[in-house]
This record gives sequence, structure tokens and C-alpha cells, in this order.
Amino acid sequence: MRDTRYKEWLRNLVWRAGYEIRKRERTVDGRRDRLLSYHDIDLLIDVGANVGQYASLVQRNGYHRRILSLEPLSGPYRQLEAAAASNPYWQTRRTAVGARSGTVTLNIAVGSVFSSILPTLAPARSASRETHIVGEEEVSLMTLDEIVGDDGDAVAVKVDVQGFERDVLEGASRTLQRAKLVELELSPRPLYEGQMLMGEAMSRMDSAGFVLALVENAWRVHDSGQSLQFNGVFARE
Repeated sequence: MRDTRYKEWLRNLVWRAGYEIRKRERTVDGRRDRLLSYHDIDLLIDVGANVGQYASLVQRNGYHRRILSLEPLSGPYRQLEAAAASNPYWQTRRTAVGARSGTVTLNIAVGSVFSSILPTLAPARSASRETHIVGEEEVSLMTLDEIVGDDGDAVAVKVDVQGFERDVLEGASRTLQRAKLVELELSPRPLYEGQMLMGEAMSRMDSAGFVLALVENAWRVHDSGQSLQFNGVFARE
């Protein structure tokens, strides 16, 4: 009984400080780890890896199989390469991913995670100074089908490309046929010019044989609490 009262006291104390205590298995990270384990994923493709935050997160939460991280920008890629250097299961490649091969101009944002091939729209610029464009970089562009080929028996794909998701999917038809999990950014309103919105993404994933299995609040406006982007994890039915 004393342990129960202590846990309740601690839970209330943390709550008053603006936080919440939950079992890890009930968190988004814990549920993502369970999905990766349940589907026996042996290759995780990290599209738009930035400096390796996502790959580091899933490894910290229990995923210890192969990862291929793809990042086009030279600055973030150097940090990504350094982060993966000591891990034989974590490979990196410097490239953007889209519907065709070639080269493309990438708009560099103050916060490199907001950099995009597409022009940034006013709602994104208003929401955060980190989205403001400060430069450009010419980068190589490849399709996911070209990069992955027939590698991996059980593939998961994470796509974080700031509005360029449609092009990534259009260059990944063979990869999607083999994938068991796909994680996409979902935007209810346009933040980048010409981007795929949530409704289209849901329709495309349904047509490809996936069902939405997990949602994470990815970008919330502090003042209003409104969400501008979600991460949606789709599982093969």
C-alpha cells in the first residue's frame, strides 16, 4: 500500500511540473519498437536522416538490426557519418530521394531538419524561425528502388523529407511492395509548396495495402497547441 501511495505522490509531483510518467511500452517510442519487433524488420531505411536522430532513437529503444540512413545535405551528413562510424549495422549514403535520378536544389533552413526541396510557405515560416531559408545546395537525387534493390527480407521505411513525400513514394513502388512498415510525415495543411497532404497520404497508403497503426504529434505550435505535422506509422495488412 505504501508503494502505491508513493507512486501516486510521485506521479502527481511530476504532473504538476508539466510532465507525465508512463510505462515505456505505452509511449510512441515503445509502441514503434514493438511494431519493428513484431514485423521482424531486418532493414530499416531512414530517408531524410539529418544527423541520425531517428536511427539513434530506434537503436536506443531496442532495434539492433540493419539501418540505411540517407541524407543529402553536406553539413548534416558529416555528423550522420560520424554517428554511424562505429556501428557495423548502420550504413549511410549521401543522397536525396525522389521519383527520378539526377540532381536537385535543396533549400537550406535555419534548422536543418526543416530543409526541403520544396519552397516553404507562410504558415511554416510563421510557426518557427527555424524554417527560414538561408541558402541552397545542389545535391544528388536517386529513387528508393534504385538504392535498395532487393536488399532485405523484411523492410521498414521512414520518410522525413519536409513535403517531398509524394515523390519519394513514386520512386519506391518495388520497395513498398516488400515493406512491412512505412513511417511518413502527415500534414493536415500545406507547409511546403505542392506537398502531399494527409488525406492523399492516407489514400496512397491504403491503396498500397497499409493501415495506419500509430500516430505521433511531430510539430505542435506552442501558443495554440495546434499540430502542423504528425508522424504516421503504417503497417502492412
